Amino acid sequence: MRKGVNNLEFLNCSYNKLNTLPILSNKLCVLHCSNNNLDTLPILPNSLEEIYIKYNPIYEIINNMKPTKRSIKNMRYIIKKLHNFKHLYYSLKLKTKFRKILWEKIREPKIRLKYHPTNLNKLLANINDKTFQSTLDSW
Repeated sequence: MRKGVNNLEFLNCSYNKLNTLPILSNKLCVLHCSNNNLDTLPILPNSLEEIYIKYNPIYEIINNMKPTKRSIKNMRYIIKKLHNFKHLYYSLKLKTKFRKILWEKIREPKIRLKYHPTNLNKLLANINDKTFQSTLDSW
């Protein structure tokens, strides 16, 4: 964060069509961010005493989770859980993509080079009958 933002205690960013918020100051006490397009919130600082997030998609998400008490502590807990799920989702998504890339770019070309029938013909052309069986055994 920029110098001075670390000391921010009150933030009113309502009615701005915001999609995300930056990491919040550890000294922030009041956050007003109603009427935006927020579908996620950063982790809420422990110093936060008031938060207004109505008319944002994140408000609907949190409300649908039906916390027993409408407190900042419960909201902080829900937001942390949402961050964990989001992290897990992207980790699994990237893991699948990584496996595909690993197969296509590294493993498959090596297997194709070693075991493709055209390669077998090249290898057999250089091998006499005595070493043929040992070559097949090494495969």
